[in-house]
Amino acid sequence: MLQEFIAEEFTKARKAMGISQRELAQRCGLPQSTVGRIEAGLVVPNLLTLAKIAEVLQLEISVRPKERRGTV
Repeated sequence: MLQEFIAEEFTKARKAMGISQRELAQRCGLPQSTVGRIEAGLVVPNLLTLAKIAEVLQLEISVRPKERRGTV
């Protein structure tokens, strides 16, 4: 599920910017194959890779606590 979400958001943002996987990879200092595997949903990027790609794509990464159910 996480892999698919990341793949979809990165691909959508990259295409909206009008850049290729190769150009994104170059801007991030990553191999094009890494970007391709992430966008294909084959891997979940580590935090550093996630941050590099998100920075180039101008995406925000956030971590929030889940809502607790059944608490008073």
